[in-house]
Amino acid sequence: LHLSLRRQRQMCIRDRSLASESCNIVINDINENSGEDTVDQINSSYDSKAIFVKGNVISKNDIENTVNLTLEEFGKIDILINNAGVLRPTKVIDIEEDEWDFVVNINLKGTYMFSRGVLPTMQKNGWGRIVNFSSTAGKNISTVGGAHYTSAKAGILGFTRHLAKEVAEYGITVNSVCPGLIDTEMVLSLIHISEPTRPRLISY
Repeated sequence: LHLSLRRQRQMCIRDRSLASESCNIVINDINENSGEDTVDQINSSYDSKAIFVKGNVISKNDIENTVNLTLEEFGKIDILINNAGVLRPTKVIDIEEDEWDFVVNINLKGTYMFSRGVLPTMQKNGWGRIVNFSSTAGKNISTVGGAHYTSAKAGILGFTRHLAKEVAEYGITVNSVCPGLIDTEMVLSLIHISEPTRPRLISY
């Protein structure tokens, strides 16, 4: 089972890849429409089953509900992909405390909370895979987001290293990936990429 936590409308490549390998998938999204759309794409195109559970990645109750419904439907959780994320381009001098908390909570706290939520069942089963989405910003600085985004993504790298050490004895691996810009509505709302430029950027 692949439990995917998403905050973007495009159907993820990893969703398609895992679905093509007959993995059952749970989509957790705060946006009901985008979550249902992804589930419909998977169920209509692949020999796997996908379900949608609406929830907020920083809500303990929503996380518990998602985990419980997943276990009721599929019996176990093998893979967790933490890729819920938000960014804002605000400069430090203009970042209000509530905006800082919002960006850091969704990106970093959400990664911690959902990881913690699936660990009991993974430890019980003696196997699990957790993949956390950091960013090139986590290793350097963000070209689009502000310091709160860069800080959160750097924090994910530190969290990943530490958690990997803690849970290795249970047969659980924890890794991070650090993509650059991704063609999402959120990114495109913050920067303008001309149509002639888009293919060149994608080719990287």
